[in-house]
Amino acid sequence: MADLRTARPSVDPKRAAATSRSQRRRSLLRALLLTIAIIGLFIVLAGGWAWWAFHASPAFYAEAKDIDTTRAAAEGDELERRVLEARNVARRTGTWSMTLTEDQLNSWFAINLPKEFPDALPREVSEPRVSIESDRVLMGCRYREGSIDTILSLDVRLYLTDEPRVVAAQLRSVRAGRLPLPPTKILEPLAAATRRGNSPVRWIQEGGDPVALWTMPEKMPELGNRKVVLEKIELSDGKVVLSGRSE
Repeated sequence: MADLRTARPSVDPKRAAATSRSQRRRSLLRALLLTIAIIGLFIVLAGGWAWWAFHASPAFYAEAKDIDTTRAAAEGDELERRVLEARNVARRTGTWSMTLTEDQLNSWFAINLPKEFPDALPREVSEPRVSIESDRVLMGCRYREGSIDTILSLDVRLYLTDEPRVVAAQLRSVRAGRLPLPPTKILEPLAAATRRGNSPVRWIQEGGDPVALWTMPEKMPELGNRKVVLEKIELSDGKVVLSGRSE
């Protein structure tokens, strides 16, 4: 009786091996292309995020920039009035105190500073703003140099030291837009700017952060050569209170 089962075709071992190698190469090529595509997508997304973060304004700065122009002139004038009043009180022996709000400061920066002191800031710097919180002062400004256009911001802790007449400003963080920068990136420009001032500023390290130490003059000619002592810097949300005594 004839065998009705279909005979299996014979397989060429060489052709089978070649087919297997071809499949492995295609599989490896697909995996390589997929890896390249994922890396490329990551680079594009990371680059796009970095570009956005570099050009984005910190939240405090965007809020501080949103100034009511109808009130800004009055707020800036009020700041000057309070400073003048405190100066007049400090010319006499006794205690004095001065309260400044961030609205007054930002209004003065926006309206009075460009008019009254147009050359006070380096040409790369404009539109300074501040935000005052209970434990820190956030400072920001627009920085333009060549193709660079970003918002530089500092997180600063202000306090009085144990040394007489010495005020400290600790730079706890520095950002360009929303990208963190090492404080050393702006330390030299800051140091150069402070060297141009009349009062000596020293720089030290505290907890890994740079700290500017400003020594107040022992006597101030504009205050009748009185000895002025700053006894307290008190920060709260939206304002700063400076108080002391004159001798």
